[in-house]
Order: sequence, then structure tokens, then C-alpha cells
Amino acid sequence: MEQHLVKTLSNLIIQGDLAKAINILESSKTKYNSDAQYWEFLTLTQGMSGNNLECINACTQAIKFNPDNIGTYINLGVAQQNLGLLDKAEESLTKALSINDTHPQVQNNLGALYILRSEYIKAKSYIDKAISIKPDFSDAHSNLGEIYKHLQANEKATECYLKAIALNPNSINAYIGLGSILSSMAAYEKGEFYLKKALKLNPYHPEALFNLGFLHYLKKSYGTASVFFKDTLQINPDHQNARYLLSAITGNDAPDQSPQQYVKSLFNHYAETFDDHLVNALGYDAPNAMHQIVTKYANPVNTRHLLDLGCGTGMCGEVFRAQYDHLTGVDLSEKMIRKSEEKRVYDELYNNDLTIFLEKNHVKYDMIVAADVFIYIGDLAKIVNATVNAQEKGGYFIFSIEKSFEHQTYHLRDTGRYSHSVNYIKNILNEASYNIILDQPTILRNEKGHNIEGIIYLCQKP
Repeated sequence: MEQHLVKTLSNLIIQGDLAKAINILESSKTKYNSDAQYWEFLTLTQGMSGNNLECINACTQAIKFNPDNIGTYINLGVAQQNLGLLDKAEESLTKALSINDTHPQVQNNLGALYILRSEYIKAKSYIDKAISIKPDFSDAHSNLGEIYKHLQANEKATECYLKAIALNPNSINAYIGLGSILSSMAAYEKGEFYLKKALKLNPYHPEALFNLGFLHYLKKSYGTASVFFKDTLQINPDHQNARYLLSAITGNDAPDQSPQQYVKSLFNHYAETFDDHLVNALGYDAPNAMHQIVTKYANPVNTRHLLDLGCGTGMCGEVFRAQYDHLTGVDLSEKMIRKSEEKRVYDELYNNDLTIFLEKNHVKYDMIVAADVFIYIGDLAKIVNATVNAQEKGGYFIFSIEKSFEHQTYHLRDTGRYSHSVNYIKNILNEASYNIILDQPTILRNEKGHNIEGIIYLCQKP
């Protein structure tokens, strides 16, 4: 490419006029179709414009003509990651690392990718390397804050975010990360201050808007939260968490179950402190209550192979382990599965959607447990049918629900959890041909001084 064109394109990129740069490149395509530099410019401008598919196509062409340009692999990895193609992104960034393993951007981007995968220890090794190479790398400090946030090390996370902001006062991600941590600690005023800083830098940033909505949701300022969730959806109609929480607040357009993304992010975040919070803060004791019921009312001869649906950190596994020969756990949250692995109480553990696991797995279970799982599923017909099909004659099924007093079937509460009516549960179990052995009222937990009433059901397949 001629130097004057290179200079023009470079100036347009610096000025942020990416649309004009792309137009010039597109009009020059015939002339420079075999020029690596042309494709590299197109890769950069399409990537910076958020045109991920176009960026990937341009990267493919650029690599044909110059397979050793590290910038192309970085842009390719970012575009693939933006589209959720994490395995492909890992391949691209690993290739970039093979070209230059001291490139701080590559190290940082690999760390960011492993954060998305909830592989925080692995992510930290790359982020630490990026910072060691480039100590003033603001994005890397922000990503390190993200890692510490997920590891529940809030003080260290705060330090990292503040460092990122000191290095780059326009670091939107650092403001959002810091604001979300302060929100989770109920420091709402400070959290709102930093989230509004992010929004001032970009009034249309969906995560800044969502986190402000979530802050007000935590405060139970539902009217204000609704406004921010609606604004989030205006910009990103596919933002599942915003749509779900808006439904929880308004009662309108509630889905049949919680979005997988919502459940995974919720439990990945709380995995480290989950047991302590449930038992000591909320007075949760469902696993022990279920174990007592099973011991008293179920036939132990026919209950040797147990499946724990939504096994979480393994609280049910701990209390049922001594009574059963073989324990299998399944959970949607990767971090919950890892916490269960640490307890070594399960013979098998699977990271999967519960219904999909039941429908694809051909093992027949003598006992299936679902403790505080159906609060994230409204319509229980599909999973209960899958459960009964995963059992032989005489198999037991024990589960808990939050009791609904005002609705005929199920209801998405403003807490983001589902409650179910007694009649609805009886109808679902009858349709699945389960016999109800026991329906025991219970207090599931105590939230801010209020008892959450529920019911534990023990059923048997005839």
C-alpha cells in the first residue's frame, strides 16, 4: 500500500473515524486484494468497530499473506471471544503467544479469556505476566481486579481497580468492576458513584447500565432498577439478566425458568462463601432435613445409587454419603462443581444443565435429591418427567420448593426465585405418576428477619 494511504488510514483510526477508514478500504479492495497490509488494516478497523464476523473474515485473509503478524491473531482472538467462540479464541491467542511470549496484550487477552471460563487461577498467571512485562498496563490491573472479585478477595480487587483507574482515568471496565464490588458489599452510594463514572464515559454501555440497575435492585429500589434494566435492553435486547430481573420486578413476561447465564454467574460468584452464607447467615438446613425424612420414610434397601440435582458445593453429598454406595452430582455452575470436588464425597460429578443430563444419561437412580433447586425453575413438568424416567420402579425423589400462597401455579418473585403452589406440585407429580409419600412444611431459610416458607416432598415411582 502507498505511504499516503497508510498515513490517511492511520490518522482516521487515531481520530476514531472508523466508518470512513472502512469505506476507503472497501473501495480499495480490488487494488490491494493481495496485500497483507491492506487486510491487516481492515482487520483492525472492523475489530475496533465491533464488526466481529467481518473482522474474522479479514483476519483469515491477512494470515494467508502474512502468517506471522501477531496483531492479526490478537484481533482474531478478540473477535472470536466476542462471539463466544472461546476455544477458537484460545487457539488464536496461543498462536500469537508462540510468535512472541513477552507481548503484554497477548498475555492480558489470554487472562481475560480464562476469566470468562471461570478459570481464575489460570487467568491470574497470564495477567501477572502481562503486568510484569508492562507494569503500567491499566487493562491488566483491571482484569486482575476481576479475578480477585470472583475469588471473593474484595480488598485486593478494590486495590487493583483503583490502580487501573489511576493509570487510565477512562478505564470503563475498572469503574464497573469497582462499582459492582461496592454494590455487593452494600456500599451503595460509593458503588453508584463509580458506576456513574463509567456511564459518563459511555452513556450507552450496557454493563454500566445493568450494574446500576442491579445496585438499585439490591437496594429494593425496584422502580429505579426497572428504568436501568429497560435502558440496558434498549441497547442490548439479548441481555438475559436484565430481562429476567425486570420480569421478576414487574411480574410481566416471566420465563419458565431462570436463564442459564443468570444461574451460572450467580453461583460462580458465591461458590467460595456459599456454605458459610447459607448455614450461618440464612439458617439453611434443607439437606439435613431431607436426610432425616429419607432415613425415616424411605426403604434403605432400595436407595443405594443417589443423584444430587443441583449439587452445589456438596452439602447434600456430605449428609447422604454414609448411607449410599454411589453418589452422582450435577450442577450448572463450574465453580460449584469444583467446590464439590474438594469435598471428595461424590463418585461422579457433571457440569451440565439438569434436564439435559437426565434426558441423556441412561443410569437409573434409586434416589434423586433436589434441594433448593426448583426455586430457579418455574415450569417443573419437563424436569419432573425426566426425573421419573431416570428411575426404576420403587425409586425415590425428594425435593424442596418455596411455597406460593397467592398464585395457582408458579410465580417469579421479586427476589429472582420461583415459588410454587401446592396444587400445582400435586398435579405435576400426578402427571408423572409419582406417589407422594410426604409433604412436610419447613422453613427453608431466614432472609433479613423473614422466614421463607417451603415444603419438602418425598415421592416414589410406583
